[in-house]
Amino acid sequence: MKGFLWSALIFIFIQGVLSFVALMAYIAYSLTRVIREPVVQSPADVGLEYEDVTFHSKVDRLRLRGWWLPGGEDDRCIIMIHGGERHRADPHIGMLRVARDLVDHGYSIFLFDMRGRGESDGKRSSVGYYERRDLLGAIDYVLDRGLNSQRIGLLGFSMGGAIAILVAADNGLDLPVVSDSSFADLPKLVEREASKRIHLPRAFNIGWMSMSRLIYGTDLRVLRPVEAIHKLSPGRVLLIHGAEDEIVPVADAQALQAASNNVEDSLWIVPEASHIRGYKAMPEEYISRVVSFFDRALAA
Repeated sequence: MKGFLWSALIFIFIQGVLSFVALMAYIAYSLTRVIREPVVQSPADVGLEYEDVTFHSKVDRLRLRGWWLPGGEDDRCIIMIHGGERHRADPHIGMLRVARDLVDHGYSIFLFDMRGRGESDGKRSSVGYYERRDLLGAIDYVLDRGLNSQRIGLLGFSMGGAIAILVAADNGLDLPVVSDSSFADLPKLVEREASKRIHLPRAFNIGWMSMSRLIYGTDLRVLRPVEAIHKLSPGRVLLIHGAEDEIVPVADAQALQAASNNVEDSLWIVPEASHIRGYKAMPEEYISRVVSFFDRALAA
């Protein structure tokens, strides 16, 4: 009888472990899954000339697609980085209209699709981990066009804003960054979101993050802009955040500003704006602040 009981207990334990592993794998799969949205607009829809571009990510050489928008005689360029769920023409942000307004101020613009989005290769999101390579590839592309690194700025939205901070800070680039609606600490953000969406205890987050690392090679623990932002020189960061952001709380932007430890870095909280809707809420003020920042940061 005891042998049967022990066998039953071992069976139940093994079944429990297998069920836990399967659940963690499913959560990791769900949170790295991307539903690819087609790019249905182009810069021509806002009256801009453009060049279709194909380039490659850094390290893994994944094929990426983008648009080069010439800004006239000016040699300054802003690389725009979309958020995690859409693409280079994201209408929720107003990417093309932002690009148009910046071109009108003389800047060349480089828009591109990160891996797994729009027209770029790749099948999954890594929530910013591998996407850092995409931005590094974009920077290399702009440099290959003959631009000076001191004349290049980054404008990122949501996950793209976080990537901009991480890439500029952790690769010795020290490029000026406008980061709109960025998270401060991805593991903490995902823990909150996973707990809300899947209704699991926070302890389960260790399991699925470990599974994500095992299956996809993504270490989400390194995606902490709050621990990188202080590496940038004073005055190299403009943080923008919607006062009514329902996805990334304003507290994340405030934490980033505090962590920068630079009085010259500024935070603009856009009244009544939700997540990545700062431009749509106050377009003229938005462009004025962004242009003023880059005019100063990219001065010859």
